[in-house]
This record gives sequence, C-alpha cells and structure tokens, in this order.
Amino acid sequence: LRGIHFTLLADLENDGKTSIVTTAQLGGLDDDGLSNRVKIFDEHMNLTAMSSTGRLVTFAGRVYPLDYGPSGILTWEDSCSHQREILANAVGFRSPSVLTRIDSRGKNLGEYWHYGHLGGVYRVHLLSPRPADYVILTGINDASDSTGISFGAIVVLDPLKIIGTSESSASRGFGF
Repeated sequence: LRGIHFTLLADLENDGKTSIVTTAQLGGLDDDGLSNRVKIFDEHMNLTAMSSTGRLVTFAGRVYPLDYGPSGILTWEDSCSHQREILANAVGFRSPSVLTRIDSRGKNLGEYWHYGHLGGVYRVHLLSPRPADYVILTGINDASDSTGISFGAIVVLDPLKIIGTSESSASRGFGF
C-alpha cells in the first residue's frame, strides 16, 4: 500500500524524545493472532502503551467479529492542547472499518465507523471551505452488500471531531 504507514517515529509528548508507534504484529505481544493493536514504545524500546482498534459490532442486525487488520496510522496534533495523537485505521475482514483516535498514552478518544473497506488513510491540507488539515479515508462502501452493490468512497474528516463513537452518514446501521 503506497504511502500508508504501519510504523511511525514521533515525539508524542513534545519532550524531544522519539517514540515508536506501530500496528505491526509483534511476537510476545500479539501471539493471540489479533492484528488490531497500536503499540507505543519509548526511546529505550520499552512498551509504554497498547490500544486495540475495532471491536465486536453489529451492522444491520448482523454481528461482525473481532477480526480487524491494520490499515495505516498517522500522528496528529491537537490544535488546542498541542498534544500529539494517533489516528489508527483498521479494516474488518468482513467489511466494517474503523478510524480510532488515540492519545499519546494509548487511551481511545473516539471511533469513526464505516461499513466497507476504507484501506487508505492520508493527511491533506484543504484550502476551502475552511483551510485546515484533514484526514482522508479511501476505499469502498458496502452498505448495500446484500444486493451485491458496492461503490467507491472518499471520506474527509476533521479528526479532532472524532469523539466517542460515531458512524458514517453513508453507512448508517451500526446504531451509534
């Protein structure tokens, strides 16, 4: 996947120290086979935080299990607190996708759910209508999958507004 990162180096605490943020599966930490964890290591390679992305969800009356794979991470600065945050994208192997907003200590701040595969996550600076940095998710929408209809999806989000749990307006059905 071109331009999508699964491991990043970042000064998460604005203290001049570099942390390693990764969604790569690591022996000893991910031996249960789940690949939906964000791990944060300090500059001495000590694990300082671990956070899960994705969870058991229901969409349109069907239950989707906890089988998510990583689909890219970004770091982001909260313009109010100037704290670095992590945006971790995860794709369910049976369709749901979730973008999780995580603070520098591994606490989940919010989730944005979409029924489909949003495999790309990118930072862009838009000039209009409100000049700012946004996160772009790209992939497909499977909301009508029972009829066999899927279509391309491009989602533009202000990640600082991902608070609590929300769902895509293009794929209502989670009940959030």
